[in-house]
Amino acid sequence: PHLAFSPDLAPSDFFLFGYVKKNLEGHSFNSREELFQAVIQILIEIPVDMLKRAFMNWKERLKKVIEINGEYIE
Repeated sequence: PHLAFSPDLAPSDFFLFGYVKKNLEGHSFNSREELFQAVIQILIEIPVDMLKRAFMNWKERLKKVIEINGEYIE
């Protein structure tokens, strides 16, 4: 069986973390609170169509894992 957590299946791994990291690139923060606020703002501003594409991609990944009997996607 496929592991309960897999970067193949976690939208946070294949979309969200990279997106946030890219948007934080080049910025520096004086406190954790500043960083948290910047991340919250980035998340709020993700375009709806981008989120829809990420979840459509997620559905396709789920189908692939089912088709290959729980193996990791390469």
